[in-house]
Amino acid sequence: MLLLVAASCGLSVNLTAQRFFNGKREVGAFFGVSNYHGDLAPSLVVSDFRPAIGALFRYNFNPYVTYRVQGSFAEIRGSDANYLPQRPRNLEFRSVIIEAANTMEFNFHRFGTNVLDQDFSPFLTIGLNLFYFDPIGRFGDNEHQLRRHHTEGQKRAYSPLQLAVPIGIGIKQNLSRNWVLGVEGVWRKTFTDYLDDVSGFYPDYKAHADKYGSLSADLSHRQTLNGDKPFKAGTQRGDKHLRDWYFFLGMTLTYRFTPVICRG
Repeated sequence: MLLLVAASCGLSVNLTAQRFFNGKREVGAFFGVSNYHGDLAPSLVVSDFRPAIGALFRYNFNPYVTYRVQGSFAEIRGSDANYLPQRPRNLEFRSVIIEAANTMEFNFHRFGTNVLDQDFSPFLTIGLNLFYFDPIGRFGDNEHQLRRHHTEGQKRAYSPLQLAVPIGIGIKQNLSRNWVLGVEGVWRKTFTDYLDDVSGFYPDYKAHADKYGSLSADLSHRQTLNGDKPFKAGTQRGDKHLRDWYFFLGMTLTYRFTPVICRG
């Protein structure tokens, strides 16, 4: 009798699962590394990868489309010391990245908890993020917020709050009915060229020192720390046509809430 009831319940679950998508909500964490591409890193520098962490929520509209919200904390950095042609410029920076991400994930296969779904799927992701950054530069043993020093002679400091478009790929794997493991790489196209505080041209060293102080002038013309002369005003300091990118590589682990439906 018990076997008959169990078999009936199992058949009911299967039939129900074919008509309803269970496991719409997931919560979890992201663990990985971060890096950036810009004026101080025209190519990948492996030693500049830094830890990145985040907390996320997913809502699965159906087996193919998922909405994801994620809060992340990371760090990026770059230095002219990594590139021989750029070493005379002597610029460097590091910056925290605090990000609020809104993205959509599009699964290649049916992915979820239904009997017709698969336990594995590649996916694409795209969205719109808001992030905070604050490039820091070192002078001797001290660090300084470069944005406040107007290092390229800007009349107004650039905003530390910016938008970015995340574009990425990944794979998902069901570890069980409730646990989902993911591996992903997501690149963020920003609309600023100041992630690294480098974009345009050098200001006049003396005029900059008179207006903002000698520290600001030295942070702008950082080659002077090596005993070199300041560059002439208007000399190219960065590439204004190249917008900066940052990216995360890592893993996600989420818990999927999957109510069991059994109708007699």
